[in-house]
Amino acid sequence: MKRLYDPVEKSRELAALILREMFTQVDDLTFTVPYLLPVLVDRFNAYNIEGTDGMDEKMIPAPSQKPHVMINPPESSEEVRVLLAEITTIVLSTTDFNCLRPYVDDIVNLCRALTMDPAGAVIIEGCSAMNGLAEAAGDQLMHFCLGMGRSIFSAFGHRHAKVRIAGLKCLYNVLTCGLWKTSADVISAMVGFRDPNVVPIKDFYEISTKTNYFA
Repeated sequence: MKRLYDPVEKSRELAALILREMFTQVDDLTFTVPYLLPVLVDRFNAYNIEGTDGMDEKMIPAPSQKPHVMINPPESSEEVRVLLAEITTIVLSTTDFNCLRPYVDDIVNLCRALTMDPAGAVIIEGCSAMNGLAEAAGDQLMHFCLGMGRSIFSAFGHRHAKVRIAGLKCLYNVLTCGLWKTSADVISAMVGFRDPNVVPIKDFYEISTKTNYFA
């Protein structure tokens, strides 16, 4: 895992290949999670994605409907990021969610960072990882439903059809994570609905665009 920080790209790629191959041969990856997860979160900069951690709820601005894309992730190689995303999918698909519950915040942020990656191949694998997480955890991710749903907007707006399809397949299980209220919030965000009587102050100074992803 230390080699994932190596300045030489080939070394990082080989380290990721070894980890992926090793993890596919192991039945129980529970004991690797405390060591692997911080490394993955760090390599994708999956910290404070919204930029609102620690803020008072009254001060948090309304979320933008524009799809968010991670800029300059610490891991600069697209090939290595794809491998790390595959490792994430393997860990989430082979580990019982009860063992992952203590790390749920980091895991959700990691999946969101994968789906907001600049590279389409990483987004596809990230959607697969998020899909597996949502399917395993179900309504235990109720409070993360809206954030997870908004993170796959980057897949809906991608120019490649296979990336958009991956996002749509992921959407189903993400919506089933939330109760009707949080799921409805995701749908409203996708449609671009806004109460005409509520106009953000920011709109008086900047042009805002609403996108109907369903259309």
